[in-house]
Amino acid sequence: MAFDKDRIKNDLTLDQVAEIIEELGGNPSIHGDVIMADTICHNLPGEGSHKLYYYDNTKLLRCYTECHEYFDIYQLIVKAHEVQYEEEWALPKAVAYVAHKFGYSSIEEDGFENILLEDWTYIKDYDRIKEVITKEKKEISLKEYDDKILNCMAHPLIGPWLEEGITKETMDRFEISYYPKECQIVIPHRDAENKLIGIRGRTLVKEEGELFGKYRPLVVNRTMYNHPLGFALYGLNLNKNNISSIRKAIVFEGEKSVMLYDSYFGSDNNISVACCGSSISSHQFELLRELGIQELVIAFDRQFKEIGDKEFKSHTKNLQKLADKYKNYVTVSCMFDKNNYLDYKSSPIDHGKEIFLKMFRERIIL
Repeated sequence: MAFDKDRIKNDLTLDQVAEIIEELGGNPSIHGDVIMADTICHNLPGEGSHKLYYYDNTKLLRCYTECHEYFDIYQLIVKAHEVQYEEEWALPKAVAYVAHKFGYSSIEEDGFENILLEDWTYIKDYDRIKEVITKEKKEISLKEYDDKILNCMAHPLIGPWLEEGITKETMDRFEISYYPKECQIVIPHRDAENKLIGIRGRTLVKEEGELFGKYRPLVVNRTMYNHPLGFALYGLNLNKNNISSIRKAIVFEGEKSVMLYDSYFGSDNNISVACCGSSISSHQFELLRELGIQELVIAFDRQFKEIGDKEFKSHTKNLQKLADKYKNYVTVSCMFDKNNYLDYKSSPIDHGKEIFLKMFRERIIL
C-alpha cells in the first residue's frame, strides 16, 4: 500500500498541522503563516522550549535549539515517537498516520483499514492506551484519571462565557470550573462511559493565548491531564441517549459549541458532540455509528475569509474528503456557510440560535 506523501503534505492546512502537533504534546499556536510549538522533536512534552517553528510556505519545521535543522511533518512524527515512546517509526507509518487521520485514500485503495489498525496503537499517548483484542474487533480504552482533582477547582461565574450565551446550568452540567493559578477555565473530558480521560484548560490571558494557544491540557502538580483527542468525542457521555434516539449527530470542532447548543436548545435536545479538531477520526465515527446514527452533520468552523479564495478551496476539499470517507455508511451533511452568515473562524452556532437554525435548514448533503 502507498500514499502520495508529497500531495498529502502540501494539502495540509495550518490547522491540521497544528492538530497533529497538539496530539504529539507540542502546544502549538498559529501566528499568520507560522506555527510556534514546543521542541517535541528532542524533548518530552512540557520539558522543552517554545522554539519549534512550522512554515506554511515551505511545509517544513525548524527546531531552533538542539536539532538546528529543517524537517517535514512526517519526520516530526518519527522523532516525537522515538523520544516519547522509544519506538522506531518508518516513514510509511508516519505517512499512513497522517493520511488516515485526514481521510486520504491510498494509491492502491486496497487494505487501507486493515493495515492501519496496527498503526493506531502507536499514536500519541501510546503508553496510556490499552488494547483489548476480541474476535470481532480491536477496542481501545484510555487511561482514567481520578476525578477528585475536579473538587480542587474554583466555581465562580465565568463571565465571558455567560456573555456569549452559555448558561450557568449548562456549565454545571459539563462540570466547568476555574483554575486560578493558571487563569484557566477547566473543561473536563469524559468518555462515553463517563470516565475522566483528560482535562483541557482555556486560558483567559490574552498574551498567553496568542503565544501558546488558547486551549492546552491542564497541568496540576506536574501532572498533565492530556489524552489523544481522536479517540473520544466531547459531550458524548451526556448526549449519547439523545443521539441514539434521534439517529442524528451534529459534530462541532470545539467544546464551547456543544455547550452553546445545550444552552439554546436544552439538554434533552442536545445531539451535538465535538471532535476537538478539524477532522473526524475513524474511531470517533465508530463511536457515533454504534449509536445507530443515520445522519452525520458536520458543523465545522468557517475556515475561509472569502468564497473562492485559497482557504475556501482547501476547506471545501477537506470537507468533501471527510464526507467521502463515511458517506457509504450514513448520510453526511455539512453546515457550510455559503450565504456568509459567519465571521472568519466562527462556529455555525457562534452567531446565535436563529443563524444556526438557518444554516441547519440549508445544510448540504455531501
